[in-house]
Amino acid sequence: MKLRLSAFIALAFLLLSVNNMMAQGCTPNTSNTVIGYTPNPGIPVTQGVYYGQVQQLYVPLTYSSVTVDSINFASLSGLPTGISYTFNPASQTIAGGGNGCVWLYGLTTDTAGTYTIAWSGNVYTSLGTFPLSNFASQFSTTLSVLPHTT
Repeated sequence: MKLRLSAFIALAFLLLSVNNMMAQGCTPNTSNTVIGYTPNPGIPVTQGVYYGQVQQLYVPLTYSSVTVDSINFASLSGLPTGISYTFNPASQTIAGGGNGCVWLYGLTTDTAGTYTIAWSGNVYTSLGTFPLSNFASQFSTTLSVLPHTT
């Protein structure tokens, strides 16, 4: 019994270490000037296989002749169960003309299919504040979950 407990504790420590290692984040690509997500759509997830991908984000300085002060990416919805994210910068706010990135990582056993990933938050402009959902075509993406085959 003592050996099983020791093995369980060792395995739990190993899994937590791997998860923390994989959740370390990303570095924004400051040469990226593609509005929204890059790449879009993201690389597919395979059920039961650990996943990790960087998605770059670019916020334009102007959009339809309106100055963009910043965008706050408050929360991300639609991820398959077991997939998490970290955002850089940690404030989840990108100034107009600036870059950020999202590190998507984890392991899912969720149903195979296509998941729409969308941000909620605010866009701060020279004309006022608008919900980020008004710009869903630029700041949403899809992520496919593929069935695990053996």
